[in-house]
Amino acid sequence: MCNFWPTKNYVQERRSKASDILNNSNITGETVKEALNGMAGTPFSVALENNVTSPITLISYPATEKFRWLFYTISRGTIYTIADMKCVTDGNTVVGGIMKNTSPSGQNDGITISKTVLNGNVLIQYVSTNTGINGTFSYGFMKL
Repeated sequence: MCNFWPTKNYVQERRSKASDILNNSNITGETVKEALNGMAGTPFSVALENNVTSPITLISYPATEKFRWLFYTISRGTIYTIADMKCVTDGNTVVGGIMKNTSPSGQNDGITISKTVLNGNVLIQYVSTNTGINGTFSYGFMKL
C-alpha cells in the first residue's frame, strides 16, 4: 500500500518547528506557512482561472532546496483530479515526474501543471483550457 500522507514523526517535527517559529519575533507569513505545511488538515488552496494561456505561478520555493514532493488536487466544476509531482533541482534546472489520476468521470480537467527555475526559485505553474469554469488547486508538500 502506498501512503502519501505525512508520518506521525513528520507531523510532530512540523508542529515543533511551528512552535519554535511562534516564539521568534522575526517570523514572516511564509515561514509560518512553511512550518505548518504537511500537517494533517492544513492543505493550501489557490484559485485557478479559466482560459489561462501564459503560465501563472502557483508555488515558488528556493532552488537551493534540491528535493520537493508535491501532492495536489484539482477541482474544476464536476471534474476532480488528484496527483503528485516529484521535483529535483540543481539550482538551474528542475526535473521530475507527475503522476496524475484523472477524474472518476474520466474527463480531463484542462489544467496543465509545469515547473521551471527562474531567478533562483523553482516555480510550479499552470495553464488552463477554456471550459467557462474556474477551479481550485489544493496542495501540500514535503521537503526530502
